Amino acid sequence: MKKRKRSSDWQHGTPFEKSMWHDETSWGENANMRLIQAKRASEVLSVSLARLYELARLGIIPVVRLGPRQIRFDEDALTEWAKHGGLTTEGNGAVQLTELTRGRSGFASAD
Repeated sequence: MKKRKRSSDWQHGTPFEKSMWHDETSWGENANMRLIQAKRASEVLSVSLARLYELARLGIIPVVRLGPRQIRFDEDALTEWAKHGGLTTEGNGAVQLTELTRGRSGFASAD
C-alpha cells in the first residue's frame, strides 16, 4: 500500500523544499517586513485585485515570493513605491508602454 502524504507535509514541504524559497539567515534588514495579502495591497494602492496582480506579474510593483504560486506584498515598500511616483522599481523598472496597455488577449492592440 502506497503511503499517503499528509496535508501538513504538502503545505509545509520538506526541509529541502523550504530552503529553496527562503534562507532565514538572508533576511537581514528585511526581518521586520510587514507582509500583507493581495486584498489589503489592492486597498493600499486603490486598485482592483486584477490590476494589482497585473502590476506584480509585470514586475512593476515590489513583491515577495513565498513559493512558485504564492506572493505577498510589503506594505512599506508599496507606499514608498507610490510616493516616488510608481512605475519604476529597483532592478527591472524598465517597462514598455505596450506592456501596460495590453488587451484581454495579452497582446497590445494595434490601433
